Order: sequence, then structure tokens, then C-alpha cells
Amino acid sequence: MELSEVSYDELRQYKMSPGDLYWKNSSGNTVLLRKRGDWLDFSYLEKFEKRNITLFISQSIDIQWLTRFHQITTSYMEAKILREKEIHWKNWLLHVRDRYWSVTHPDGAFELKLLFENIFYDFNTEETDKNINADLELFDRYLHVAADVVFLLLLLGFNDFHFLKSMYRTTLLSFDFIKKEKLTVSIKKEIADFLNANQKLSTISLENYMADVMDEDLKYWTAVLFEDLRAENGLLKVSDNEIGDVERVLIFSNRTRSLIGKESDAFVFDFLKKNQLKFMSPHLMKKIN
Repeated sequence: MELSEVSYDELRQYKMSPGDLYWKNSSGNTVLLRKRGDWLDFSYLEKFEKRNITLFISQSIDIQWLTRFHQITTSYMEAKILREKEIHWKNWLLHVRDRYWSVTHPDGAFELKLLFENIFYDFNTEETDKNINADLELFDRYLHVAADVVFLLLLLGFNDFHFLKSMYRTTLLSFDFIKKEKLTVSIKKEIADFLNANQKLSTISLENYMADVMDEDLKYWTAVLFEDLRAENGLLKVSDNEIGDVERVLIFSNRTRSLIGKESDAFVFDFLKKNQLKFMSPHLMKKIN
């Protein structure tokens, strides 16, 4: 196991541990503090920092690269003038192609999940704890879906920070609906089948849930997220040729990522390359290629 030092300031950039996190006790033995992907509790880590204890990390993502990509993504989202936006978009796309499209990158999904958590995640500690305690696996799945949504929208040229944040937050808030269904493993599998094989999700449950949602935009985008175009049994009753790129991204992202099993950690480009090209916008595929 190869360990490298990691600073507390580097860790503060993340809400989840970018790798397996260790410290060494007085005997020189390594002690695991957090596994890769575990939520970081800085009130706990600060106890080590105050004692000047060095932390080590293994199986880490490339922190320096992700920090640089964070800066590039932020610059792209801050661009207002059309020409400026185009320049930043081309630079951003160049990094995406080299890092994720041209080769299969094993950390792709994890890196994007961390990146967009850092940029958009604003749930407080109490809300986060509730989601983790309700169903950590399912919550993690929605973090992946939210990252996929924002990533694909950025590819398409949507760069307004507030719009992208609203799409990210809407996706995570849809987890409230799943939580309220009090899903068992068998029900999770049933909904996973719906998302992947277009079987019917109970629209009655979704309608009842959204009756209590006051925000009309949130109602609409949540309905889009769970729409089933091929079976035409979603709430909106729309067909494939009646939707725009934003709706297409939401439906694609939610439908292709399994709720349980190994596909929950798959990279969005894997879905695009394998079997979902026809559903996604042809504009998107042209931009990547």
C-alpha cells in the first residue's frame, strides 16, 4: 500500500474523502480514519490537526488535476459574453476529451461526483445526516445522477451557475420522494427495472408527493426526472420529440444509472458509448466527437 502525505487544507476542499485516509500511531502503525468516498467530519479531523498529526492517503484521485479542473469549470460558468463563453467551453471540453472520452478513466464517476459536490452541494449537516441515515447507497446514487446532469448540461453549453445549481439541487431533492416511499430492497429493484427497462413506476405515489411541493419549477423538473418516454406512462405524458435538451439530460441521467449494483458507480460516458447514443441529443454527441 503506497501512502502519500495529504494536508488538512487539501482535505477541506472535499465533503467526501478523495482516498483512503490514515494516520500513524506512536508505534508507527497506520490506522484507517476514513475510506475513500466516506463523508468527512472536520470537527473530528481538527482534533488531529491541533495535535500536528500528519495524515496520509492512498488510492487517491489526482487532487492536483481535479483542483485545476475545478478552476476551469468555474471559469467556464462565470463567462457571460458569448465569445468568452465559447473560449472557456472549448478549453473545458479539451480537458474532458483528454481525461474522460479518449480513454476509459476508472475514477471518472467518482471525480465528477466530488467536483460537483464541491461546487453545488449546499445541504446543511442535519439534512445530509438524514439522507445518509435514510439510505446511504441510494443517496450516493442520486449524487452520481446529479453530477451526470450537470456534466452533460455543461457539455451542451449550459453554463449559468444558478441554473446548473438548480438542476443539481432538484435531482437531489427528488431523493426525498424515494425516501418517503420507505423503499425495501425489492422495491428498489423494481424501480431500478423501471429506470433501465422502462417498467411502470407508480405515478400515484409521485403525484401525491408533488402535491405537497409548492415550487412549480421543482414540480416540473421532478416530473421530468421520472418521465418514461417509451412507455408513455409518466406524469407529463410527453413523447421523445416533444422535449428539449435539458429534459432529455434529466431523463437520460436518471434512467441509465442503476439504483443498486455495480452500475451505480459507472461513468456517464460509459452509458453514452455503449447503448444510449440514440436517446441523447445529437448535438451533444457532435460536441464530444
